[in-house]
Amino acid sequence: MSEKNKIMQILKSDKGKKIIVVCIIIAVSLIFLSEFLPSGNSSTKKPQETAQTVDEYTAQLETRVMNILESIEGVGSAHVMITLEATAKNVYAAENKQTTEKSETKNGDNYDTNNRNDIAQNYIIIDTGDGESALLETTLQPKINGVVVVCDGGESAQVQAKVINAVTVAMGIRSNQVFVTKKST
Repeated sequence: MSEKNKIMQILKSDKGKKIIVVCIIIAVSLIFLSEFLPSGNSSTKKPQETAQTVDEYTAQLETRVMNILESIEGVGSAHVMITLEATAKNVYAAENKQTTEKSETKNGDNYDTNNRNDIAQNYIIIDTGDGESALLETTLQPKINGVVVVCDGGESAQVQAKVINAVTVAMGIRSNQVFVTKKST
């Protein structure tokens, strides 16, 4: 008798049918349990920060502000220095899973209710070709502490007012965060 016929006889018997049912139950259980296990496309490790350097960002801002200010009448040649509060911060895409457990226990005529909330955050990991990294959602630029403008027309109150207005509007900061003075000769 061939191996194929032996297997067919076993599967057709009551014992074989029970084995098939048990295998199906195990397979369904494994599929159900896989929902609770971490998947391969996310990680609980926090990714490393990789952003434009503070110096590059600051230099870019200073150049843009200087170009605007030098186009204002009376300002002349200008130098701009911008100070920042902190470095840029990357925000990565993440999956948040929240589980809530509620339990009640009877204590005489009263019920004691206990609630437990757990939140798990898993960063979404993508394959970049050079390896895996977290999916970057956005980069938050650092907050501006202050701006110093040194320009040819800095002794004039009118020029100072124009420069302060231009900088506060362009940078979204308060006027007391801007200092304007005349360039030395």
